[in-house]
Amino acid sequence: MNTISTIGGTMATDGRNVYNSLSVNKTAPKVEVETPMPTTAAEVLQNMEQSKADIEASAKELQRLSDMVTGHKLHFNVNSELNKIVVTVVNASTNEVIRQIPSEDVQRIQARMKHAIGVLFDEMI
Repeated sequence: MNTISTIGGTMATDGRNVYNSLSVNKTAPKVEVETPMPTTAAEVLQNMEQSKADIEASAKELQRLSDMVTGHKLHFNVNSELNKIVVTVVNASTNEVIRQIPSEDVQRIQARMKHAIGVLFDEMI
């Protein structure tokens, strides 16, 4: 029997529906939110400050762990404009920067995109 795929089953070319053994879930999955969305600007600011503090603590811990490893030095910093960790790989003997992740160009692009999104959208729904 020749079949044509449709949503929720398969239709035979003679017009009969043939259902496979797979059941189709008709309900949407439930999404559980761990923390409620902030309702005031003060809550948003507090969440941002906590997030920045968490990122800075993570950067310090990564720096401490990388100091234990020999070879190239790794420097972990936080880009305050983006609130993201920036890793700089440095030659241990010459202190020359080998690579920065993400690069300066990528950081500038991300900052511009963040600014453009802020200009387009001024409120979260």
